[in-house]
Amino acid sequence: MARPTITKPLAILLLLIFTSIAPMLSTPLFEVSEVGESQDFDLPKDAANWPADTRSSAATAWLKENVDTDGDTGQWTSSAVADDGTIWVAFYSAAGRDLKAAHWTGWSWQVDDVYTFGDIGKYAEIDIDSNDNPRIASFDITNGVLRISRHDGNSWSTNTVAPGENTGDGNPYAGEGRIGFAIDDSDSEWFSFYVVDQSVGEYILSFANWDSSDSSWAYGVIDDGFGEDSANYDDYTDAGQFSSLQIGANGHPRVAYTCAIVNSISDPVTGTTINAWYDKSLRYAQFDGSGWGITDIHINESGSNYYPAWWLQLEIDSSGNEFIAYQNTSGWDSVRLAVKSGSSWSHSKIANGSSNIGEYIRIESDSLGDKSITYYDYSNQDLILLRQNASSWDTVNIASIGDVGSYADISLNQNNEEVFSYYDGDESNLIIATPASDIDGDGLADAQDRCMNTPNGKIIDDTGCHYEQQILTSGSSDFAYVDVAKGDDDLLRLVHFEGYPDGDSTCDRNTANMTDDCNLVYRKQNSDGSWGASERIDQGGETGRYATIAIASDGTESVAFHAKTATDPMVGFVTQTAAKIATNNGGSWTVETIAEDNSTGWYTDIAVDSQGNNIVSYTDNTGTYSELKVARKNGSQWTEKTVQLNATYASVNYVNDIAHVSYYSSNPEMIRLAIENGSSWDIHNVTTSGVVGFYRLDTDVTDDGRLLINYFRGRDSSGDTTCDAPQECTIQVAEWNGSAFTYHILGQRSDTSVSYLSVVEDSAGYIHSTWYDSGQGTLQIASPTQSGWEIITVIDSSTAGTYPKLLVDDNGWEQIWYHTSSDEDELREIKRFAWESDHDFVINDNDQCPDTAYGAENVDLWGCADDQQDDDYDGASNAVDLCPNTPGHERHLADLDGCSPSQKDTDEDGTNDAQDLCPNTTDLVTVDNTGCSDEQRDTDEDGVYDNQDQCANTPPGESVDLNGCGSSQRDNDNDGVNDKDDFMPNDDSQHTDSDNDGFGDNADGTNGDDCPTESGTSYGEMQGCPDADNDGLANDIDDDDDGDGYSDVDEIANGTDPLYALDFPGIGEDNDDGNNGDGTGDGGDDGTSNTTGDGTTEPESGGVSSAIVGAVFAVVILLLIGVVVLLMTGNKNKNAMPAIPSLAVAQAQLDATNTAPAADAGGQTGEMIPTGKPCKHCGAMEVNHIPAYGADYCKACSQYN
Repeated sequence: MARPTITKPLAILLLLIFTSIAPMLSTPLFEVSEVGESQDFDLPKDAANWPADTRSSAATAWLKENVDTDGDTGQWTSSAVADDGTIWVAFYSAAGRDLKAAHWTGWSWQVDDVYTFGDIGKYAEIDIDSNDNPRIASFDITNGVLRISRHDGNSWSTNTVAPGENTGDGNPYAGEGRIGFAIDDSDSEWFSFYVVDQSVGEYILSFANWDSSDSSWAYGVIDDGFGEDSANYDDYTDAGQFSSLQIGANGHPRVAYTCAIVNSISDPVTGTTINAWYDKSLRYAQFDGSGWGITDIHINESGSNYYPAWWLQLEIDSSGNEFIAYQNTSGWDSVRLAVKSGSSWSHSKIANGSSNIGEYIRIESDSLGDKSITYYDYSNQDLILLRQNASSWDTVNIASIGDVGSYADISLNQNNEEVFSYYDGDESNLIIATPASDIDGDGLADAQDRCMNTPNGKIIDDTGCHYEQQILTSGSSDFAYVDVAKGDDDLLRLVHFEGYPDGDSTCDRNTANMTDDCNLVYRKQNSDGSWGASERIDQGGETGRYATIAIASDGTESVAFHAKTATDPMVGFVTQTAAKIATNNGGSWTVETIAEDNSTGWYTDIAVDSQGNNIVSYTDNTGTYSELKVARKNGSQWTEKTVQLNATYASVNYVNDIAHVSYYSSNPEMIRLAIENGSSWDIHNVTTSGVVGFYRLDTDVTDDGRLLINYFRGRDSSGDTTCDAPQECTIQVAEWNGSAFTYHILGQRSDTSVSYLSVVEDSAGYIHSTWYDSGQGTLQIASPTQSGWEIITVIDSSTAGTYPKLLVDDNGWEQIWYHTSSDEDELREIKRFAWESDHDFVINDNDQCPDTAYGAENVDLWGCADDQQDDDYDGASNAVDLCPNTPGHERHLADLDGCSPSQKDTDEDGTNDAQDLCPNTTDLVTVDNTGCSDEQRDTDEDGVYDNQDQCANTPPGESVDLNGCGSSQRDNDNDGVNDKDDFMPNDDSQHTDSDNDGFGDNADGTNGDDCPTESGTSYGEMQGCPDADNDGLANDIDDDDDGDGYSDVDEIANGTDPLYALDFPGIGEDNDDGNNGDGTGDGGDDGTSNTTGDGTTEPESGGVSSAIVGAVFAVVILLLIGVVVLLMTGNKNKNAMPAIPSLAVAQAQLDATNTAPAADAGGQTGEMIPTGKPCKHCGAMEVNHIPAYGADYCKACSQYN
């Protein structure tokens, strides 16, 4: 039985399968991420704001979330917290004029469209029923009715309140008011609302009640003018525009509301009215089951035409105590609280201000009876919380950035923590603020705090990161104009306009008075970052506005500024102004007047070229048109040059020592760039459309000679009211490269409240900008990120950010000087805290490369630049990794160069060992892609390296000499014939043997052939000729050609073949009697020979000799025996000697030497064993014995020997 074997095709197939699955076998089924690898999950879009662990007790901060951003939405909010902790907020969406509701699902905020038919949702009030489901009362303006929307746990349904009754005919609220709504313990509903009594035209407070037991409605009037002079002024009542309803401890409703009635004094005799007035009051109505009892709580003084209460809310705590928080409108400047004690009320002021406070007021009581009141500060546009602290109140600013806090409501969660809902007037969104942890106590929820280690007392931005702040001036009204420049000593110089005296709003403009106000001030920075003492470098009158500083290469400092140089002594009007310059070259300051007229020198700016020459730009308003000018000093005089008429707010720069002036053109209205061209100017339009800001432009010249122009591009036209186009309301930087502009949009806004921009490019080529947001009253920064810019709002202690000046340090952190403009007008300096150590725009907690150079390119999500990244995770960064694609299974084996065993290049020839066919290369000059040099490479595989091979491209299998030359390439005897084709390769006298008899065709050459066309073996006199009897003599000269002992002449004479040894005379003669006729015998057994009569001997008459016949017989017998043996043994004798092949077959087999083992021990087919003998044909020492054939063969001439 044969042994099973794997065939070659099958073996190859198995090898391929194993190769394919090998990586799988070496990889775990569940791959463990390496440190720093991210795991991607599909998270909700608001996951970044997950409250989760941030909602905690002792709230000092709130997580502010944009819950609905669908257009203008989030007005008239009302909130409630269910017993299960679910926060519900009802609100009005002005975008679709719909009623909506939001609730916290435990995962995210869900917003429902409650009712979307008509204009519905204003004055919304929400309450929770006994099943923890919300109900919402709101006003339907389209139909003039009150609606109730109920949630059943799955969906909303909306119905009319008290169908058929007047619940709002004619829209009495007219855009302002409040509905009263509450659910009692039986889940019945109570409503209080404002209606017009159509019969008399007066406004009254009504109520409705829905009975849950039978779904019936009750309707009636609460107050239609209680206490009025009904005899004379019955139709003047205005009661209930603001009402608030709660369920009392006895289960009956109570209502707080506003009311106005007319009272009068009449002559008791005549009845004539002597005086009449409105009694405007805060009222309270209590239902006793059959009617309403009404009490006046706070009545305005007689004759005063103000409401003592406007916005209001009634609150009943868990003990049944009743309170009313309300806005007092006597000066719109106070918040008051009314407290019920028994059946009487008292009220007191709990907050006061100099501005309009108390709008949208709300109140809640916690489980301990402590109260929290929230309201909107209209003047400052902030959301304020008043939190009861024993007998006093703590004030907390809940939201202050921008116009935030209107339409607010407050609820308390299960931890007695405040939850706020309010409207963001800047973004027109609904905001819900929930209590959040605040580890560093900076007032920003940890979930939104980028820097949770802010030191106490530091100002922060809206990301929670702090700034080091210095207040540079105080005690005076320093409200505008500052500039800063850095000297060669790396210390800063600052100039600014010293403002009005503290508490004043004007300057002493008498130039003879050296006062401390309205002067030009200079300060130099100390080495520790503090500032040296102020130095007034120009004083007298009003001087120093628009101060700008430039420092020349030799250290000379120059300041350009505006001054009012003369006034009318009678009326104090300014009659003359000037552009001035102050210079200091290391000594003291020298002040010069550049230009002076009745109105010139406005909006000055200065630049200095590489030679130290100053140029000053300014606006001259002396003539009919504003004229933009520049001035240079020529000798001792200043020479003016006009740039353009109707142009102002300019900034001047030298770019490669060529003057560039960026300015605002009023006709045509655009921003332009003027480049000096000899005596004229080349004008380029920076903007070609849209409204641009009316403020002095700021510019910066980069190290490589580009000009940056920073400006605000407003709406498309002056009549446009919205910012809804791609270019509208954008902070832009136009970058001029000498031939064209490139535009960068740093940020886009929904308004046009941007002014006083400042721009700079940092050391890494990133653009930074800062400006004042007049809508929010804040300083904002456009700070670069990996993908653009982030807009950061600085939260200062007051309105701040006017006239900022921006610089950036070598690590990209901003440093800004600016002014405040509220209670204190001060000059302040802030330096942004390096909250992220290497400023590669990846937070420290995620940064795996904390020392990335600022400005490094291609920083990945893990904070690693290209030269720090390790793409193949082998422990060697890309910058040093000589083997960038280390296989995963070898990562742990990689060396410091990042090379694993299969990647190493031991001989350093540039080819990894795994691909290197020549691992010990020393000649690194001629290495090819296989790692082999000429001294290692054998291109033609003939056994001789290329650097020694004199015969390239040797045919496969051909033996070669030490020079790498095979027989087909070699001509040892230089006779013009390759040795392979040369009969005698070492003898130039012979090269061809046409008849293959071993004798050369050239008869005159060595071993020449006398018969070149006839194969023969003769030698001697005639060589290479036919020799039938192999006796060495050519047939032509041999008298016995067949060697049978008979001469050719005799055989011819006897008629036998002279060339056939078995055909000779005597064969076939007829001697019947055996004698010759003379009586003698024919030489029989007597031993006598037959002789002729003349005595000559004749041939025997017997024919073929017995020896020859015997030999022939023996050969035949041996052949027969051999045949029989073969027939008997069949193919069992596998060691029988094979037949000697033809030359062609032998050559082909020899060319494939050593390709497969022979089946027996008799040697391999084609195996050659050198004999050390010369070839008898060519004389070459290349005769080999072939055991398989039992023959000798010459490889040089391809002949058997």
